[in-house]
Amino acid sequence: MGVGTKILEDRARGMLAMALAAYALDMPVAAILEADRSAEAALARGLSMYLAHVGFGMSLGRVSRVFGRD
Repeated sequence: MGVGTKILEDRARGMLAMALAAYALDMPVAAILEADRSAEAALARGLSMYLAHVGFGMSLGRVSRVFGRD
């Protein structure tokens, strides 16, 4: 499996985690993707990142790259 494939899989996992968080919090996925700093959006992003890390076993470095966070 090449590096490009791994990146695509990580992005897919991240999108699935975002979709799950958005569904659980009854908000659109777009709200998670925006740079909005509201408490609701921050909670949804944090939940998405947690799901990607714990649920999919992604390292925190990989999670931060997928979500564009440091």
